[in-house]
Amino acid sequence: MRTLLRSCPVLFAAIAFGCPSGDGDDAVQDVPIDADVQVADAIEDEGASYTDPGVCGSLVLHGGDQGTMAWPDAGTSPECPFEGDDGSARHGCCEEPAVCPLPVVPRVNMDDGGRPLFDSWRDVACEDAASLLCTGESSNCWPHTCFPLAWSGEGVCAYPDGDSSCDGEGEAVGYGGGHCVFCLPPESLAAACCAGLDGVDCRAWPFPADGKPGMICARHEDCEPGLICGPAWGTGYGICQCPEHYHLLPSPAPGVCP
Repeated sequence: MRTLLRSCPVLFAAIAFGCPSGDGDDAVQDVPIDADVQVADAIEDEGASYTDPGVCGSLVLHGGDQGTMAWPDAGTSPECPFEGDDGSARHGCCEEPAVCPLPVVPRVNMDDGGRPLFDSWRDVACEDAASLLCTGESSNCWPHTCFPLAWSGEGVCAYPDGDSSCDGEGEAVGYGGGHCVFCLPPESLAAACCAGLDGVDCRAWPFPADGKPGMICARHEDCEPGLICGPAWGTGYGICQCPEHYHLLPSPAPGVCP
């Protein structure tokens, strides 16, 4: 299955944007903004093919009218999170400002209390997840597979048919410094976070408006000002993105994700 994933990143690998803002002091916890440098260093000796996402990402857009920015059902959107007098803000990575009222966020998998299921990994004890750590060279995952979360080969055990749609086979997991999203069991993310794997998004929800382009979200307030929580190529979660990318279902360019 990993061979298929690597050969068809548009269909199966998840969303890659990435727009680090500020210097190192402003880095989001557990998602280093210098992840591109770390990745390049990690694979230099392995000869792996890597596409540098750059400052604002390397992505492929699917569907919609790329010349049109439209908010469906804007009248039912949540309260605008922007503080500007005109109710708008433009992010440094975006061509268009986010204008209030904002669009309705995509469908996010939630529990009965309104908590996103992608946050449920925090309910798993570290000792219960430790056995799910693996590497590509030495995997203890049978009959499942070792899903690499880093170019070094470090990863977690997961079902072999996972994809970018969280439709009953896991929840959204951010990795690759926030450039990539995949749907994995909460226990697998707990294993990665407890072990401190580089580039894995281990933030606790709700997020304090620190989501950069490509990072997982469940509400507009999870993203940096000027970004919206919009649809992804997968389902069951939202992705922080530029307003002009709404409904264009971005996915990573080949070589962005491990």
